[in-house]
Amino acid sequence: MSIVITDEGAAIRITGLGRDEDKEVDFTKDDTSLTVDDTRVAISDGRASYAIEYTDVTTPAGLTSAQDLRDYLNSLLPTGGGGGGGDASAANQLTQIGLETTIAANTGTLAAVDFALETTQTQNGSKLTDIESNTSESADSLDVIATLQAKATSGDDNTVAASVVSVTLKAANTDRKELLVDNNGTQTLYVKYGSAASLTSYTARLFPEDDIVIDNYTGIVTGIWDVADGFAMVTETT
Repeated sequence: MSIVITDEGAAIRITGLGRDEDKEVDFTKDDTSLTVDDTRVAISDGRASYAIEYTDVTTPAGLTSAQDLRDYLNSLLPTGGGGGGGDASAANQLTQIGLETTIAANTGTLAAVDFALETTQTQNGSKLTDIESNTSESADSLDVIATLQAKATSGDDNTVAASVVSVTLKAANTDRKELLVDNNGTQTLYVKYGSAASLTSYTARLFPEDDIVIDNYTGIVTGIWDVADGFAMVTETT
């Protein structure tokens, strides 16, 4: 096969195509596009398409590869013309691949941003829950403090005779604000926050004329003396 390529101004004329090797085809330059593989160049202008082996081309002479043939055909095409840049399909494919890669990367970035936003929202939600919980606990603590700091509005005095067996100095009272126990006996008084005070089980030891102020405790208070002499003055405020 002997293929001859000539420049016909507005067209590229290729002679020697077809089965009989005598077909002459004009390709309009403005519409021509080229693609290349290892040994051939495909040329098309939308009306005719042929694949040309570079080894079949006799004019121009001296072509050593399909790339040489493509470069020659490109030299005949107008700069910026329809497909004149050569390898238009390959270039378009590369452009499309680049766009798809960019879109995929951006999609991955958006997914990462969405995940980060969801994570941040979840963390912020947890923090808000913690703040609300702490606020509630603080409010409860303030209520307790306010209750403890509430001033007493009444008082009740009574005396308890000294005894060598455990006696109740004051019964439990949830309304109690404060309890004052004054040892007016001549011997040591052992005071216990709870029942069954003894010389070995007690909360505080009061020598004669000593006293103790009990707050933040509303349960039973008992006492015992080592010698039964005198009494205790007990004052409860509510």
